[in-house]
Amino acid sequence: MHASLAKSAKGAIPIHAIKTRELSSFLSARGKRDAAFLKATDFGAREGEIRMLPKADGEVAAIVFGLGDGSDPLITAALSESLPAGTYALATKADNPDLAAIGWALGTYAFTRYRKKKPSGAKLVLPAGADGARVTRIADGVFLARNLVNTPANDMGPEELAAAAQAVAKQHGAKISFVVGNALVKQNFPLIHAVGMGSDRAPRLIDIRWGKP
Repeated sequence: MHASLAKSAKGAIPIHAIKTRELSSFLSARGKRDAAFLKATDFGAREGEIRMLPKADGEVAAIVFGLGDGSDPLITAALSESLPAGTYALATKADNPDLAAIGWALGTYAFTRYRKKKPSGAKLVLPAGADGARVTRIADGVFLARNLVNTPANDMGPEELAAAAQAVAKQHGAKISFVVGNALVKQNFPLIHAVGMGSDRAPRLIDIRWGKP
């Protein structure tokens, strides 16, 4: 499962995700102390708004999170980017549990090739009904794509891209082959060869095959 997700809900801090139209009923259901705090801090359940409800001893009792009109299915990314270290759990049922978990995971992305960044340590208990394996596959795939895109061209040429593809193929038991340089012309890929002629780094075709034909 993705590193930003947790299986156990033991000791988890609840997250109340509230749409703007639900705010009045939510405040009415809370204790006077919490309602007064949220009103005093001008919480309007606007998209991405976060409030930490304190306990009497100053520790965090709960998180209240604004969803706005609820139109952004990945809005939970704003939570994982902002919350301190700890384990959290959605106290309100997500409209789409998979997307809620994916959003959270995507919010933890950082490009660390040249400068390391310590993870925040915030983890979300996998929401009820979410497919943890699917969430992890999607998040890992997006992270890989972002890493490739964020790497500057001087460090991400044809050979480096091929190496990244080879790592993916190896991870999933796929077959991989390359057509490199002048071999592209011989195997009838003249346009790839023509575009690559402007560089001193040989162009290449990456061919990944997985599963049965």
